[in-house]
Amino acid sequence: MKSIFQINTVYQLMISINMCLHHIPDGDVDIIVTDHTPVLQEYIDTLRNCGMFQKVFYVESLSFNNRFWQVDNCYKADFFYDSKRELSKTLTKAQVDYSEYQVLYVANLDAYSKFIHREYPGLAINLIEDGASVCTNDWRAVTLKWNYIKDFNKVYDSVEKLYLYTPDLMCVSLGYPMVKLPEINAENPAVLDLYNYVFKYDNYFSYPQFVFLEEPFEADNLKNNDLELMGIISEEVGYENFFIKTHPRNIKNRSKILGIGKQKETPWPFELILMNNIHSESTYITVTSGALISTRVLFHQDVKTMFLYKIINGPTHKIACKEFSDYMDKFCSKYASKNLLIPRSNNELRAMLNILKGNRDG
Repeated sequence: MKSIFQINTVYQLMISINMCLHHIPDGDVDIIVTDHTPVLQEYIDTLRNCGMFQKVFYVESLSFNNRFWQVDNCYKADFFYDSKRELSKTLTKAQVDYSEYQVLYVANLDAYSKFIHREYPGLAINLIEDGASVCTNDWRAVTLKWNYIKDFNKVYDSVEKLYLYTPDLMCVSLGYPMVKLPEINAENPAVLDLYNYVFKYDNYFSYPQFVFLEEPFEADNLKNNDLELMGIISEEVGYENFFIKTHPRNIKNRSKILGIGKQKETPWPFELILMNNIHSESTYITVTSGALISTRVLFHQDVKTMFLYKIINGPTHKIACKEFSDYMDKFCSKYASKNLLIPRSNNELRAMLNILKGNRDG
């Protein structure tokens, strides 16, 4: 059996590599990286040389999606029904032929994937882990409004399995058989070397005592008080002890403009940086970032982590905000420990930070 992965993010790439390390799937495996995340193109050479995939393709599926969604709604059906012609330019440029494969492993059933399914209806679909969003969003229900395009959402009927790390944390019922994925063995030097090679990681990178992971609230036009919370952290721990990992989708670097934390551009997935710094004494802070959820889900490592979702004032997601809050509650309950901190007020946040800083100073 011949299979192919279709990858839109660095997180999905990490998952795909781990699946292949555990022989999921068996047989020959190729991989497609897309223009959804520009940095993915930089890893094509190492992916070709790492021995995990027979062929590596680059597909401009985001450009395809944008072209489709920019079409007036009254013409979208015609665009979809002419899928062969509309896909031809993208596929010819990428030199990928989906007819060679029996199974497609994909995280996002976007417009491009729906066109591929229309053109190759015999291609089995297996969904793979895409962070907490797969546990909180019923995308089939979200896209019901496009049901006037006959067969546009038929791809959901062809999903055979859903591979993910935390089936027990699901907050929506998708109706697919779920397969639990094995964790990434971050303690295995050979595994770490493989990931470092693929992502061209600089082993000398390290963080200060407090690290904040920003989320794409600015890019998604979600108004909340995350910047205020970053300011509180900076006040309590000091500028020199505070690093803000900006989100790559946020065009405006708000925290840098305000000077509330150190900044350094880091091209690697945050999960990979954590793999290389599992035993550091840093405390990692975020509102709800999946990169910190993955520390426990992917690596089963009990690093010092603080989630601020209980004190955020405003939305954190465009849809499924309640489901995501429920997911966070279930996650924090499952992985409860002295190193998993959840302040319930700004004053409690300040107190926790001072205790953590005092422990290091002492």
